[in-house]
Amino acid sequence: FPFMAADGSLYFCSNGHPGLGGIDIYKASKGSDGAYASALNLGAPVNGPKDDFSFIIDALGKRGFFSSNR
Repeated sequence: FPFMAADGSLYFCSNGHPGLGGIDIYKASKGSDGAYASALNLGAPVNGPKDDFSFIIDALGKRGFFSSNR
């Protein structure tokens, strides 16, 4: 469930990176050269020991939603 934020950051879920358990949500920021930085785990409380799969955030980066099977 990838999501592209207003600032160009890419949010996605994966179980292929180190995480807190199951599937976690990650953020990759877009640099001025257009390349994406390494994925950053959003950590708790967004991620937990179960699967966390989808993330969206408003254009101001203040409010959003995520999906989980907790």
